[in-house]
Formats: sequence, C-alpha cells, structure tokens
Amino acid sequence: MTKLDDITKLLLEEITVLISVAKSILFFYLVLLNTSVFAASVKIDGFLNHSHLYLQNKYNFLFLNENNENGSQLILFKENGYSVVKHENGEFGKISNYSLNYSISNIKKIFDEGGETYYAAVARKNRTVLIINITKEGFIRIVDYVKYYTYPSEIDTYYNNLNGSYTILVSGLNFSGLGVFNVNKQGKIIDKLYIKNNTYKSAFLLDLNWDFTPDIIAFNSILNKIDFLYTNDGKNYLKERDFYFNQRCNNIKLRDLNNDKLPEIIASVKSGFQILYGDSVYSFNHTKKIELKIEPNIFTFGNINNIGNNEIIFTDKETGSLKILFEEVTNNKYQFVDYCAGSVLLFKFWEKDNEKKIFY
Repeated sequence: MTKLDDITKLLLEEITVLISVAKSILFFYLVLLNTSVFAASVKIDGFLNHSHLYLQNKYNFLFLNENNENGSQLILFKENGYSVVKHENGEFGKISNYSLNYSISNIKKIFDEGGETYYAAVARKNRTVLIINITKEGFIRIVDYVKYYTYPSEIDTYYNNLNGSYTILVSGLNFSGLGVFNVNKQGKIIDKLYIKNNTYKSAFLLDLNWDFTPDIIAFNSILNKIDFLYTNDGKNYLKERDFYFNQRCNNIKLRDLNNDKLPEIIASVKSGFQILYGDSVYSFNHTKKIELKIEPNIFTFGNINNIGNNEIIFTDKETGSLKILFEEVTNNKYQFVDYCAGSVLLFKFWEKDNEKKIFY
C-alpha cells in the first residue's frame, strides 16, 4: 500500500468518526509553528481546504477578540507588541502589527461598559497585571496596572453585586501567594490585597458560603491539592479545608457542566479527568472519573455537537497533540477524537451562531 493510500485511509476513518458525532459542524484550525500559521477548514462531508499565513515573529499568546463582530479576529501577542489578523470564509486577512510596552501572556474579560470591553491581562515577564481596553478594531489601551515582585501567570474575575465592583484574582507557579484587587466601572483599580500563602498554579473566585463575597478555590500543584479559602469581608482569607488528589493533577477549571448554576471543578489528572460536582453548600463530595488511556494536560470546553453537551478540548501531556473528548449521551460513555498529531502549545475555541472554530 502506498503512502497516499495510507493517508487516504486515515482521512476516511477520521471523517467517518466525525459524521457519527455531528452532522453539520464547520471547524477551522490555526496552527502556530514558530514562524508560520496554518489554517484548515474541514466540513463533515469531507471537503478539505487550506490557507497559509506566514508570520515573521514568534508569539507567546493567542487571543480571540470577542468584541469584534465581523468574523474571528485574532490578536497574537509577542515580545513588546501584538499582531491583529482576521479569519473569514476560510482565509486569513492582512496582518497588522502594533507595539506595546508589555509582553502579554494571558487575558480574561472583566466587563462591558459604555460600548467598551475591559480585560485583565498578565504581562508575566514584566511582573505586571494590566487593566486594558480592546476596541472592535483590535487596538489596545492600558487603563491601569499593578506591579508585583514575583511572576504572575493566571487570572480570574468576579462581579461583586454588593458594590458593583469587579474582583481580580492573581496566581501562578512562580507567583508567591495570591493577589486580589478590585476594579470600578471605569477600569480603575480601587484597592489591592496581597495574600501571603503557598504558591498556587491557578486559583478561582466563587462565593462558597452565599454571603455575596467571593471566596477562593486554589490549586496547589506542588502538594497536589485544592485549598478552599473563605472570607466574609473580602479582606481576610482563611483556609478552612482542602481536597487532595489521589493521582497527579495537571490543571483545574471551573464550569457548570449540568446547568444547575452550581459550578463543578474539573481536573486533568494522570489517568484522565476528574469531576468534583458542585452542590448547594459546595462540599464537592460527589466526584466522577473519566478514565482515558492518555494523560490530558491543558484543556477548555466547547459545545461542538450542537446538543448542549460540554465537550472537552485538550492536549496530550506526553505528545502535546490536540484531542476532543465527546460524551455519548445514550450510554454515558466517553470517547476522544484526534485532531492534531503535532505538539500544540496554544489553542482557542470560538463559536458564533452555527459556526464553530478551533484555532491552534
């Protein structure tokens, strides 16, 4: 059998699997390979098209501008700058380059106000967390910032109904303790708090005791556990309990998987995924394991098959390959599909109307 026959056979097998999962999904792939960007759109009926965009710089973070209404606008962050490019109708548009005094490595949306969208952005190398505004055209304006002595990498946001402010939580493997600060509706930082504690790979804000003040769920990857830190005033946080994993945990995220408005804790562990289900008192006592033959690492979620399920898009920790985990509703079993055999460092899921895209 020739190499072409082998490739054809593999492609047909993949298309068969995709057809069994969904009927009319359109995927777009953007591949970051040092100095090149590739895109491919795959329809379930088997048509395959490619577009190729060369990049002159190495980028360290990929962001989708949700504020842009005309297609998928990508913002690619590099050393002291960023690039903006659209991906529409299976093709990349013209790339525009801009300078910035910070090297942004992470972004999370805070709020929309007065037709503008505000974000919290981590500039890890600069040891800084920024409050920025991104326009529909992709222009970035720095509104405020806070500088730290160690290196932040992760952020989470929470809206406080009591005073109308927004709380930002800062964490990271090379960030000592936790940083907490509040932002008003003008994007200005109004107060700051530094929690001297253990080093946490990531941390999340959630009101655990229903007092309208966000508490903290923090992942300690060194001790392989989750710490639950409670507060009554947003100023003093105390660890009241913890949860130890019985196998190595790589990353955790919060998401309401069963639509009961009580978020679950989802963890990528050595043998697959572990889910800690939220309840009315956030005990997280009910757990579920999804056993896989590979070890997942970084992951996100997406409604890919259009029936309301939460598919998990993740990378293989050993190979870095990109995969998608689907749940079979009828028998409550899980299976994953391979989407990229190469090593994937960055990926984002985008959805609008009936169009779905995965950029990586």
